[in-house]
Amino acid sequence: MKAMPSRRVCSAVLASLATIWVGGCATVARPLASDQPDTWASKIQSVPVDVHGVIPKQTEAQTVAAIDQGVVGQPDAEYKHTGLGLDSVPRVVVYIGGSELPAPDQYCVPSPAANRGTSVPRDGLVVRSELCDGPRPVAYARTTLAQSDPSDAAVANAIERLKSELVDSLPTPDPQPPEFGN
Repeated sequence: MKAMPSRRVCSAVLASLATIWVGGCATVARPLASDQPDTWASKIQSVPVDVHGVIPKQTEAQTVAAIDQGVVGQPDAEYKHTGLGLDSVPRVVVYIGGSELPAPDQYCVPSPAANRGTSVPRDGLVVRSELCDGPRPVAYARTTLAQSDPSDAAVANAIERLKSELVDSLPTPDPQPPEFGN
């Protein structure tokens, strides 16, 4: 007769799986030498967050208002009287939920086509993000919230965590060996 796992072991396994499911993942797209974590960390809180999709049961305006530095990017829209379009400035692009999205390497382009079907969790909400330097993707991160109808604060907090993950995923520069001279 096989021994049944204890209730404590089953609870620990389920808690671990839930943590993995709710946690995010981040990958680096095409970092340049200038894509240093310290450089992006110093400006990540001040870059616009280009929001696509809405928090469930919220309007677009309510969703944007709930997100620090949130904006709704319109193609060719000027960003804050800079004379530059939103698609040409450093920013974080965020997709909240949705079943059709552009490919992650297209999030930063001026008018990405949302034609790639994706799975939608039954009891959760996926938030995807990309750090963009103009039209160039720098890093990609995503997370799944455990609720399909999370609060505004839960989505805003998830986006803040994603911004940190985007920066943390960037490679740190290799320390240079000291120069030895005569």
